[in-house]
Amino acid sequence: MESIGDDGALKIEAEKSFEEASKAYTYFKNDDVIIAKVTPCFENGKGALVKGLEGGYGFGTTELVVLRASEKLNAKFLYYISLSNEVRHGGTAFMTGAGGLKRVPDDFYLNLVWPLPSISEQIKIVGFLNNEIEKIDALIERQERLVELLNEKRLEVIRHAITKGIDPDVRLKESRIQWIGKVPEGWAVKQLKWITPIKRGASPRPIDDPIYFDDENGEYAWVRISDVTSSNIYLEQTEQKLSALGASLSVKLEPGKLFLSIAGSVGKPCIAKIKACIHDGFVYFPKFNGNNMWLYYMFETKLPFGGLGKMGTQLNLNTDTIGSIYVPMPPENEIEKIISHIEEKFAKFNMLISKSNKSIELLKEHRSSLISAAVTGKIDVREVA
Repeated sequence: MESIGDDGALKIEAEKSFEEASKAYTYFKNDDVIIAKVTPCFENGKGALVKGLEGGYGFGTTELVVLRASEKLNAKFLYYISLSNEVRHGGTAFMTGAGGLKRVPDDFYLNLVWPLPSISEQIKIVGFLNNEIEKIDALIERQERLVELLNEKRLEVIRHAITKGIDPDVRLKESRIQWIGKVPEGWAVKQLKWITPIKRGASPRPIDDPIYFDDENGEYAWVRISDVTSSNIYLEQTEQKLSALGASLSVKLEPGKLFLSIAGSVGKPCIAKIKACIHDGFVYFPKFNGNNMWLYYMFETKLPFGGLGKMGTQLNLNTDTIGSIYVPMPPENEIEKIISHIEEKFAKFNMLISKSNKSIELLKEHRSSLISAAVTGKIDVREVA
């Protein structure tokens, strides 16, 4: 699924033997339209018009539905139909399943009724949409690049503040730790395990037993990697809650506690704003008595993980590797000033990032509406095309 973009992009570098692929994967060929059918990938628009397969054939995750155009249907026109609001919103309404395992059933596509113009008219509509969407995507790309640059500058503010402080005239000393470099005199540099124990989460087994879950009355939220990935600083909600039995077999965190992912989205910090239970893909810091935002900002830079191996989904951390991380520790009153400085700077960055994200959202809505109008005949593009 990670090889399929929400912009129609498709990575086709991975290879498997035909014997292995044909037993466990979904078959498709060039000019097929593939669409993710599982939440949240479907809602996010993951799908593609398949092109460039060596030999013309390929296989993918079983979480795909495959649409194949007939002689009366242009393949790119079919792809645009799959992107329309009618398909995306309609498919979401027809989803079956629970929690994070909802899927669009195949019957939704089998029973879909669509107004179909002639092939020549479909080609004109495709030409019009290709041209207009290229312009819209260029604007989206420009805004996304701006957000990327603003986030880079935002991280640079953190990196400087947590290693050099906010006094430009302070005398510096060597920390002898590569990612930290020089620090102000008066600061300590300690391994995290000497500041707080590092503990791992736990989960009831087998984790898929419904006896451990109670989404209506559960007191503790059940935290999955996807819940943390979709959160910003604070965890305010999750897709599932544990029953009293499930919570008793997990690790409970009260609001205000910091935890860190060590698998999946490796190195993603989060602060609970709700009562939550974490599994062993997370660690937490039970005896850290300082301001949690200090550790949060340090982890957010990803710099402390630089000496621990390759970052990404392949790096699995543990309590020992997290405990071995060296942490710059200013005096307590200085920490509060640095955090206030970071948050003041962030207010300006966040305003600009929010403005760009709103522009991206509006452009994507315009793109979806334009596609829907064109493939349903609500606008006549024959002369324009």
